[in-house]
Amino acid sequence: MQRYPIALLLLSALGAAGEAPKAPPAGRDAAEGEAVAVRRGRLALSVERKATILPAGAAEVALWPEGYRGELLVLEVVEHGSAVREGEVLLRLDDRAIREQIRRAEFDVEQARERLALQEADAAIQEEASRSGVERARRDVERAERRYQAFLSLEVPQNREREALSDQSWVDRLEDQADELKELEKMYAADQLVDATEDIVLKRSRRGLERTRASFELQKKARDYARDYEEAFRREDLEQDARTKGEAFERQGRSHEIAQARRKLDLGKAAADLEQQVTALGKLAADAARFEVRAPRDGVLLHGGPEDAPWAARLERGSRLTATKTFLTVADPAAVRALADLPEADALRAGPSCRAELAAGDGKVPAPAAVGHLAASRGGDGGNLHRVEIALDGAAGAGLRLGQRCAVTLVLAEVEGALLVPAGAVADGEGDKVVRCASQAGGPFEERRVTLGLGDGKLVVVTSGVREGEFVLVAGGGAK
Repeated sequence: MQRYPIALLLLSALGAAGEAPKAPPAGRDAAEGEAVAVRRGRLALSVERKATILPAGAAEVALWPEGYRGELLVLEVVEHGSAVREGEVLLRLDDRAIREQIRRAEFDVEQARERLALQEADAAIQEEASRSGVERARRDVERAERRYQAFLSLEVPQNREREALSDQSWVDRLEDQADELKELEKMYAADQLVDATEDIVLKRSRRGLERTRASFELQKKARDYARDYEEAFRREDLEQDARTKGEAFERQGRSHEIAQARRKLDLGKAAADLEQQVTALGKLAADAARFEVRAPRDGVLLHGGPEDAPWAARLERGSRLTATKTFLTVADPAAVRALADLPEADALRAGPSCRAELAAGDGKVPAPAAVGHLAASRGGDGGNLHRVEIALDGAAGAGLRLGQRCAVTLVLAEVEGALLVPAGAVADGEGDKVVRCASQAGGPFEERRVTLGLGDGKLVVVTSGVREGEFVLVAGGGAK
């Protein structure tokens, strides 16, 4: 099998260190195991998986309708795997349903415009009527105030003057009748007329004077009644009328303000409804323009999303698309990546320096592996699987085809220049890990506590407790 030059190698467990030299055991220890020298070397932890070649940095095509609600039916589509140019039509959808929705939306816009115009005209009429009502109420208040003030400043003083004139007239009349009676009495006292005639004339004069005096008293009582009751009632009526008119004016003003605010709200709602209808129409028009899908870049057209394109069902006339889901991918054939699934335990040990080697065709391709802990899925054994993305540059990806399956070896972790001992040399102590160690070949072995690092099941890194060149005893001769 031909091997390509590679920049990063998947190293063996011991790397450049080779096999650790052995020393003959001495005495009792010879029966217990095999002595192996502690040496520095490289230890790599790797796992082999299957990977799939997928596009890297591809442009995804999906429809995110803003206003259209209906099925997305394919009329025509460019074949999977075709080379396309930016701006080229890739797919056309049946637009009959969206055109009908646009027609209805246009009708709704016109209806909303007419409703707004009618409401504006009606609001203007109501505003004028409301203002006229407020003005009438204001004039009524002014007239009531003027009537009340005229009553106080004109009518009441005039009543007092008329009363004074009437009293004076009665007083004058009484004085005149009293004078006439006196003169009659004088005249009859001096003349020689018969007594019967005298009695008649004097009696009539005296009765007239008494009637006039009584009438004057009745007039004063009637005047006092008018002043104390009728005038008071008149004053109260005028005051009440002015107060009622003022309250009516205030109510009319508040009613005008409330009606004005209500009309403003109604007009705002109608305007917002029109704006909403216009926006809905614009969204539908924008959606209709997207029913002719064009290539966002140069590349190879794939049916489906970038990760499912190799297995996605091919689109054809009559296919139905799902909104917001990627249905086309335009990929750069020279930019590829590999995806593999790792068991959760291995994925958690994979660090940022994880390396990979792809076995594709007749060669192996080294590449960095970016471990992307994406949404986990269930494996066949019920455990979680995590997605590992392997970046392939132009040279590494050359000759690889989209959808191709290949084997990948992932180096999850490695150490350089570490002290290595066989895993069989490590035993459990009292709460610690221990090894049996000798400082020199053939020397006596003693038990030592050690601190361990990375291990692959055969070798293990020792970070403290032994030194390079010392020997550890492997139980049962398990140094291989």
